[in-house]
Amino acid sequence: MTFGRVAARAVGVVGIVLAGVGGLGENLAAQTPTVTGLSVNSPSTSNQKEITHHDQFWLSEVIRVKVAFSDSVDVTGTPHMVLGIGSCTDCFAEYASGTGTDTLLFAYEVVRGDTDSTGISIAADALKLNSGTINASGSGAAANLNLGTHAFTDDATRKVQTFDKNNGLFT
Repeated sequence: MTFGRVAARAVGVVGIVLAGVGGLGENLAAQTPTVTGLSVNSPSTSNQKEITHHDQFWLSEVIRVKVAFSDSVDVTGTPHMVLGIGSCTDCFAEYASGTGTDTLLFAYEVVRGDTDSTGISIAADALKLNSGTINASGSGAAANLNLGTHAFTDDATRKVQTFDKNNGLFT
């Protein structure tokens, strides 16, 4: 009798362990990180005492874009994000940091000629691998890069003007 109980318990334990391992393996294989949020820093208000437009990024200011994912991701290479700044066709916020976390940071420095009086835009397909990768930490599954409903157009609180506030000249 005792032998039967021990055998029954051992089979039950083995069954639970195997089910747990199988379930874990399936979950890891199925993880595809998706974008859960997007945020852009506000323009700086430092050294703008005589300038009344505090809703604008100025020459040499850095636009920082944070992309939140549903799971931690690992980054290789230099992915970038296409920013809609006026008629600029090559305004790329470059990957700056965040590998191994669920939030990636991209940065773009405003240069001469960047002007957008209606505000920057970020399209749903703006996140590009640029020969790099963004994959789930652990499973290696490729992340879904579509920004979906987090994309936006013409954010009037984040305009771009390349007025050089130090010498008072538009560039």
